Amino acid sequence: MNLKNITFAVFATLIGTVAMARDSQAVGEDVSKYLPKSGSRAEVLADLQVYRRSGLAEFDRGESQDLSGSAYIQARARYMALRASPDFKALVSKIARERGEALATAGTGSGAVLQ
Repeated sequence: MNLKNITFAVFATLIGTVAMARDSQAVGEDVSKYLPKSGSRAEVLADLQVYRRSGLAEFDRGESQDLSGSAYIQARARYMALRASPDFKALVSKIARERGEALATAGTGSGAVLQ
């Protein structure tokens, strides 16, 4: 590829991204949910455990995903409930302690720890 083709590809990608963002905003969709969230390593590891435990990981294994089926909806509800529970903060704290991370960034909490 020459510089002209690379420049065109980058420009086309940029325009497509902006167009998709504008379409999402036009229908009232919150685009920020697709952006990466910052968090400590302990938060990421705890989120992965909760994601697997909820059953959502099973939906990432196939080529086609039925995201409107009742099994997916139930798994997503379990994930959201686990993620919002005080036990999630306790799990983050536990992982942070095990990894030697600062607890201030991992959040605090009490109660039983998710396993």
